[in-house]
Amino acid sequence: MHLMSFNRMSGQIRDKNYNHKAISAALDIGTDKVVCIIAKNRNFYESEKNSTIEIIGIGHNQSNGVKTGNIVDLNAAEDSIRIAIEAAEGMAGVTIDELIVNVSSNNIESAVYEVGVPIHNSQVNNNDIQRALHASYSQELDDDKSKIHTIPLGFSIDGIQGILDPIGMYGQRLNINMHIITTDTGPLRNLNLVVERAHAKISKMVVSPLASAVATLSLDEANLGTICIDMGAGCTSFCLFIDGMLKYADAIPIGGHDVTLDIAKQLSTPIIDAEKLKVLYGGVLSHVYETGDLINIPLVGDGEKQNLTQKVPKPIVADIVRPRVIEIFELIKERLDNISKSLCKDNRIILTGGMSQLTGVDELATQVFGGPVRRAVPRNFNNDININSPIFSTAVGLLIFAQNDNIVIKKSPKVKKIFKSGGYLSDISKWLRDSF
Repeated sequence: MHLMSFNRMSGQIRDKNYNHKAISAALDIGTDKVVCIIAKNRNFYESEKNSTIEIIGIGHNQSNGVKTGNIVDLNAAEDSIRIAIEAAEGMAGVTIDELIVNVSSNNIESAVYEVGVPIHNSQVNNNDIQRALHASYSQELDDDKSKIHTIPLGFSIDGIQGILDPIGMYGQRLNINMHIITTDTGPLRNLNLVVERAHAKISKMVVSPLASAVATLSLDEANLGTICIDMGAGCTSFCLFIDGMLKYADAIPIGGHDVTLDIAKQLSTPIIDAEKLKVLYGGVLSHVYETGDLINIPLVGDGEKQNLTQKVPKPIVADIVRPRVIEIFELIKERLDNISKSLCKDNRIILTGGMSQLTGVDELATQVFGGPVRRAVPRNFNNDININSPIFSTAVGLLIFAQNDNIVIKKSPKVKKIFKSGGYLSDISKWLRDSF
């Protein structure tokens, strides 16, 4: 069998049974925007040796009815999703029936389980691995939790770790390490419902930080150790790759929208104008602006009706933004430090998502985490449609997942009940059959 390393997730290595798809569609549902991307696999049509994805349609719309990645208004969210899908379909000239969708909730949880079985006849065969996998998939969860990903990380035999392929090896007990990512069941049901109401079907789900990582990390970065931070509007999610394997994923319920609200409150300006200020002057380093430079901003309340404005120095916006971004980075660092104090300083930091565009955010991240930092945009597919922006990282990562049928994403029995069609994710037997 094959472990789910980064090079398989990102499609850089494919199994012989890899199933090329003619058309794929991805839907990124965020707090600020909804993005739908439709792509054609040139390899499917032209029988090229190396698959090339060609984006043929993209639609995006302001997101309504979504808060911190969760659906809070079904009708508003349905309208936003339908508009984005229809725009992408109109550009592509196709109608899509199913798509891959992100899970951007701040309630994702990550844990690694080790499950073991005795080895029959002292030599590992396929049946031993199947029994170990079945045992790992049967891990019980709380009633309100559902599995999103179940990813094999590695094997051990009689305590010897780091075994990639145990077939044929001798020993008494075979253990498998499985990385299981879960979230609350209720939000998953609502996500499925709102997409169905928009006349589409979910084929797969992927947590946002993993999708963004697949779209932005290089193979070397995944192997050497990287923390990918997706700085979204509703929440900030992150994941950790070490030795090419996904070791941890998490999210905090603070994002770019909170920065906008900070600006609006502290400068008494309308939220829409606070968003503009964040985009235009929302760096985190006040020294990049001249202290004497002033900007006019409208006042909220009666001031809006009378077109009243106030003059404030440009650096004050950065002074408002900086504490919130520091809070986000320190919360991430705290969660990673709880695993190991060395994770932040020993691993590279990749920043993506809309708020990664803030001036100086990479320098601030270096100060907090202590390691090298770079800002990342999704990989270039050499298409006429421009997606060279960090706001598209999650959507592009979803598209890569949609093209990679050999990626292991396992649903739990509770999630099976949510998706009546059974098409959400491949079942255990198919995965076992295809992996050996």
